[in-house]
Amino acid sequence: MKRKIVFSLVFILTITFIGAASTNILSLNINQEETIWRFSYTDKAGSYMDQYAHKFKNKIEAETKGKVKVELYPASILGTGEDMIEQAQNNVVHFNLVSDKNIASYIPESQIFQLEYLFPDDINKLTDLINSEKFSNLIEESFIEKNIFPLGYFASGWELISANDYINHPDKLKNYNLRVAPNKFNIRNYEEYGANVTAIDSVEAYSGLYFGVFNGQVANLSTIKEMGFYNTQEYLIETKSNPDINILITNPTFYNSLTDDLKDILNNVILEMKDFSKKLQQKHYDDNLRNIKHAKENIKILSLTKEERQLFKRDAQKIWSYYEEIPGDNASELLNYLININ
Repeated sequence: MKRKIVFSLVFILTITFIGAASTNILSLNINQEETIWRFSYTDKAGSYMDQYAHKFKNKIEAETKGKVKVELYPASILGTGEDMIEQAQNNVVHFNLVSDKNIASYIPESQIFQLEYLFPDDINKLTDLINSEKFSNLIEESFIEKNIFPLGYFASGWELISANDYINHPDKLKNYNLRVAPNKFNIRNYEEYGANVTAIDSVEAYSGLYFGVFNGQVANLSTIKEMGFYNTQEYLIETKSNPDINILITNPTFYNSLTDDLKDILNNVILEMKDFSKKLQQKHYDDNLRNIKHAKENIKILSLTKEERQLFKRDAQKIWSYYEEIPGDNASELLNYLININ
């Protein structure tokens, strides 16, 4: 235990030293010999985040002709999602790919992604929307105020329901024992449907599903696969109620310290990654579904019809107005913008 504590302290001090030196390291001109950009993310090798990070690395190194090297730190090597956000704030790590769930406690406006049936259920429309100039302008200010600069938003999937019953109507959730993630909008959403909600982290949910404490649960497909929730359930219902968003963040000081050439390269790579992310999301989603079907051949995988989605949306809209209670100058305007184009 002592060795582990000492190692952690040394590691933190090393990273802190890197951060203190980052102004000099990061502002190198592209014509100088070499500079290093560090890229951190929570997910393991082979995941959506990992494949995105490798594509980013390859593109940056190719476009800079090797003058910029991108070092990847997967699987929370540099800390949790929350740690990574603080590393971005303190200019310790140059790029962090974090989920909207991780960043919600730092940027309350980012809870907009947790409102059900507010966003398109089509990956192309969704990606275009969350990377549009209007959306970016409305939400970016809240990031900048916390010393974080968002470079892009990428959907890695949607929330689904795994259950012992086919939940294709809000009424079927009345008095239904359901596990959800512990955030206020998830809780409010499913309480509005009439469910008996238990809010716990996904790592704690399996035993409750296995022993029948819960009849079902809500999570993205990657979590359902990784945690093995499908083993305890009869149905996997593709509600696509709200998107699972990853946000590529950096530090404003770092970004502003880049030369114009490097900024142009970085911005163009981020723009190119948008199309890559859409294809990657679909492949990742399809692979997860295929693996689940292979592991449990008798599981029933069903999608809500357009009419069924509208029934859920009717009830979900009652929760949307709570978002306006969030501190922030643009919360109400952001919500109204999304409602008007919905």
